[in-house]
Amino acid sequence: MKSVICHWSSTLSVWVVLATLSIHSTSEQFANGQLIEPIAIPASEQQRVKFWLDQTWEKNLNNRTQSVELYKLVPVESPTVFLAYAMNRFRHNRVREAGDALDAALSIAPNNLDARLLSIWVKTVRDQYDSAMTSIAAFAKTIQTRDLPPAKLDNTYRRIGRLLGYLQGPVGDQVNQEILREAIGELSVGLAQRHQELIRQEINAVITDYEERLKHLGQKVDQSVKEKDVAKEADRKLINQQNTLLQSQDQKIQDQQTKVRDEGQLKIDQAIAKIQPLQSELASLESEIQFARQNTRALQTALFFHQNDPNGSLLQCDVLRYQIQDSFFRLNNLGRRADAVAFDLNRGANEVARIRNQYGGELSQLERDLKDSGKQQRRNSKRLAKLAKPTKPNNKKVALLNNRITALNSYDQLPLELYRADLLNAVQP
Repeated sequence: MKSVICHWSSTLSVWVVLATLSIHSTSEQFANGQLIEPIAIPASEQQRVKFWLDQTWEKNLNNRTQSVELYKLVPVESPTVFLAYAMNRFRHNRVREAGDALDAALSIAPNNLDARLLSIWVKTVRDQYDSAMTSIAAFAKTIQTRDLPPAKLDNTYRRIGRLLGYLQGPVGDQVNQEILREAIGELSVGLAQRHQELIRQEINAVITDYEERLKHLGQKVDQSVKEKDVAKEADRKLINQQNTLLQSQDQKIQDQQTKVRDEGQLKIDQAIAKIQPLQSELASLESEIQFARQNTRALQTALFFHQNDPNGSLLQCDVLRYQIQDSFFRLNNLGRRADAVAFDLNRGANEVARIRNQYGGELSQLERDLKDSGKQQRRNSKRLAKLAKPTKPNNKKVALLNNRITALNSYDQLPLELYRADLLNAVQP
């Protein structure tokens, strides 16, 4: 016998094989747990099997990656070793890869019952129902040709029964029932009464479980609808309360608009009443100033002619000069008075503008408040229209529950730890 020394390199992360794998000795024993076939693990593969089922069994990225690297490094030639690797893939939630390993096992050992049964399970969980049912029929023909202790087949037929119950119940609407009936018929041929009863019990158990889950789903849906109805009613009350409050506020805003508009108009009228006499006085002053200017120009013209008249009177010229001087004094007084009145008039006009801006701003804000209230009431009307529609259940929650009741794992979980124990027990210490 040639010796083999294998180790895992921490730097290269590869499985190093230091001798040729030409060993023919194996460790064989019949499975006392889940496995049907005798367990035959070549001595050269035992370290690798232990690596998959012990050292890299825990779920993490490093273990998942190293398991694949080791699998690819050295070709596998034993169906039992393929089973061990498939268990590792199941453990790391790599069902497709586990199915590939089982197919590889069947390619070298087409009649291996464990690989066939697990392959059927993989096809079922991957929704390959027609292929799974065909495989069940083939499995039935193969197992009936084997001379195996009836007690050893109990777990096998229980699993077959659960798979058949799953295909009839949870995914029955997706399964070709004609193919399923043919598979059940072929399975029943030559089957012991005890195993027929085991299959029947498991089928009924799965269908009953499925019906209970359906009933529970219906209750969950009803409960979801009731909860949403309660929430909708609470929302409806809050919206109606808000609308009542908004309508009350609208009336207050409209009353305030009338009050502000009337008050503002009154103050504007009062302010305008104060400046109207000033406007009249300023107009009168402007007329007087205009007349005084015309009179001054006339006096200045008369003075000019008198000064240039050879027969003109000096006394008359002096009189005209005094009159012109008085006219300028008058114009100056009228101008000062006009400026004062214009200043008061401008201040009054500013006060009118200030009042208009103040009350106009208040009215604009009240109008915006009224529009905002109208927008909110329109939004509330749309919300009430939505709340009036028939209540639908929580789609995500229903989809999640529906996925659970149609998942194979809900009715038949692979006992990975038992498979693992069977295989590890066959590994030499």
